[in-house]
Amino acid sequence: MELQQLKATDKLLKLIRKSFPNSKAYFTGSVLKPDLMDAFSDVDITVDVSDDEVTGVDVIMPKLIETFGNVFGYQIINNATDDVLRICFDTGIRFDITFVYSSARVLIKKDCSINENTETNINLYWFLSSLILDKLGRSDNLTASHLVFELCQIIIVIQMLLRDEAKKTNIHKSGDNECVPILTSLLSANISSTGNDKTKNEILGILFLASKHMDDLAGGLLAGYESKTEKLIKKCVECDL
Repeated sequence: MELQQLKATDKLLKLIRKSFPNSKAYFTGSVLKPDLMDAFSDVDITVDVSDDEVTGVDVIMPKLIETFGNVFGYQIINNATDDVLRICFDTGIRFDITFVYSSARVLIKKDCSINENTETNINLYWFLSSLILDKLGRSDNLTASHLVFELCQIIIVIQMLLRDEAKKTNIHKSGDNECVPILTSLLSANISSTGNDKTKNEILGILFLASKHMDDLAGGLLAGYESKTEKLIKKCVECDL
């Protein structure tokens, strides 16, 4: 059976070339060795950006959604000489799209609103959650553990951002003895497991617990937000984890 990633490569390449006709686009990574790819592989593509073309997530994202469906989560990494869009769709397909520029840029850090920062963290959360399933699928419990606790940190970061917004400052000499719901849940949850998959099941237990917290949190912050924990569980079943 042909992997869905390989089926998606032609569509992706055509989309990139149509969107940025004067730039050079080419695959890197595991796509160049398809015999080594599995259901957990992503697709890496690099775009050497022509000086006369404008790139950015705002340009490519609507076209990606139109071609590949709803976005599960994504991360944007901005560097002086390149931008990277790491994106996962509801289908489980993941792309790493790197835009490389001919000369270094001066990156200007802009002050993002509470809504922008919150949405960025929510999208990052769900992108990293998809990586956890891939790591578990390849028996990399150590990296999956690192990522699952990073998810818990992201939830706490959003809680901190909300506190900043409520107090109209990000400088806090002292706190308010706040309750931290994700911490309380982790300490009180019964997610122990036995057998050969003990560690994997413990990681999944933390992942699903944290994801329910994120769904509840995001649902109250983003208009039109759709819960994603059940999609994550479905993907877990499909991957036989």
